[in-house]
Amino acid sequence: MKYFLCLSTVLFSITTFATINLENAKQSGEINFLAIGKPAMIRIKGKAPAPVTKAIIENNKMSVESNLVLKDLDTGIGLRDEHMKDNFLQVKEYPTALLKIENITLPDGFETKPTTIKNQAFQGKLTLHGKEQIITGIFSLNESLELVAKFSIKLTDFGIEIPSYLGVNVADTVAIDTNFTLSRKDN
Repeated sequence: MKYFLCLSTVLFSITTFATINLENAKQSGEINFLAIGKPAMIRIKGKAPAPVTKAIIENNKMSVESNLVLKDLDTGIGLRDEHMKDNFLQVKEYPTALLKIENITLPDGFETKPTTIKNQAFQGKLTLHGKEQIITGIFSLNESLELVAKFSIKLTDFGIEIPSYLGVNVADTVAIDTNFTLSRKDN
C-alpha cells in the first residue's frame, strides 16, 4: 500500500508540473501600432504579421519570448515605410524587436484545462534599436489559447529619433497591440 501511495504521489507530481511548450500558429494573427502626430491631425497606423512567439508553461507560470522582424512593418505608404525603417528604426543594424516576459501567474490547472484570462497585467523586457527597457501592458488569453496583448512604448526610451516633417511631429508614445493563437509545439 505504501508503494502504491508513493507511486501515485510521484505520478501526480509529474503530471502537475509538466512543462508545456507553445508557439504561435503559422499564419496566425498580427501586430499593430498607432503613432499620433503633434498636432493630432495625423494618425500613422501600421501592422506586421504576428511576431514569432514561444511560450513555456510550467508550475502555473508562463514565460514568453516574442521576436518581431521589423522589415515586415507596413503603414500602407511605401515612402513612409522606407523612411521609418531606414532613418528611424535602422532595421539593417537592428533587424528585430525582442520581448521577453517571465513568470506570468496562471490560474490553477491551466496546464490541463486552459481557462480564460482577461486583462491581466504583465511586465517584460523589450529590446528595440539596441536598447532594452522594461515595459508594462495587459493581455488576455482564452481557452483556445488566442492571445491579445496591448502596451505602449516611448520612442526616445529606445534612442529612436522622433519623426518630423514640415512642423508635424510624431508623438513620442506609440501604442502597440497584437493578437495570435498559440498551439502546442511538437517536441
